[in-house]
Amino acid sequence: PTHGQVVAARMSAYRAPLANVPSAEPYVWPYDGAVERNSVALIIIDMQVDFCGRGGYVDTMGYDIALTRAPIEPLSRVL
Repeated sequence: PTHGQVVAARMSAYRAPLANVPSAEPYVWPYDGAVERNSVALIIIDMQVDFCGRGGYVDTMGYDIALTRAPIEPLSRVL
């Protein structure tokens, strides 16, 4: 087999087939319908120095932290 075929076979082993998606109440996941505020949780993970601040991991790796800081202001309006 080619390298691409080996990689594809390994990746498919990590993906759960759609047929194995469990049913859940009140709806099956992934959900593709209307969302009501009183039935949703917003989880924000690690919006601190490592990903969004000067001197943090993303900054020291040389990436533009403006990209990781972009959601801060819109998220603050939601919170």
